[in-house]
Amino acid sequence: MDFEFKLSDYNYEKISEVNMSFTLDTSVFRTINQLCKESQKYSRMIGIIGDTGFGKSTALEYYANQHQNVYYMNIEISMSPKVFLNALLGVLGFKNIHTEKNSYNLIRSIVYFLKNTPGKHLIIIDECGKLSNNVLLHLHDLRNAISGVAGVIFSGPHFFYKK
Repeated sequence: MDFEFKLSDYNYEKISEVNMSFTLDTSVFRTINQLCKESQKYSRMIGIIGDTGFGKSTALEYYANQHQNVYYMNIEISMSPKVFLNALLGVLGFKNIHTEKNSYNLIRSIVYFLKNTPGKHLIIIDECGKLSNNVLLHLHDLRNAISGVAGVIFSGPHFFYKK
């Protein structure tokens, strides 16, 4: 069956209404997915550094949407430690009496949730270049507490490496 393309068959209104998304299986995409898999399986902490537009966020979001017990979080520059930890609790889908308490209790709540939910977990924190030093110190405490229970992926631009 032959098909002849005619320019008059082209209807921009109909084509522009189609909402399709797709993900290209690039080497960056495959590498990031493999790193996520290893981090989740072996509870590793991994940093992913790369230029804007290389596909880090797309690959990380894709992995999070395709796997269980994976929690993706995008950082905003205005996040204080308490706001960050509450946002992470929200991503986990966990709310308890300590939600409005101090950072220590928020970290304990996150640890409690991860240790009492079956399976291996992965927390993906994207746009880490926006993290303040204070939030990074809280993340250090959190990472120490969930070692062996959950992997953590930090992703950001090259200047995050210096932090």
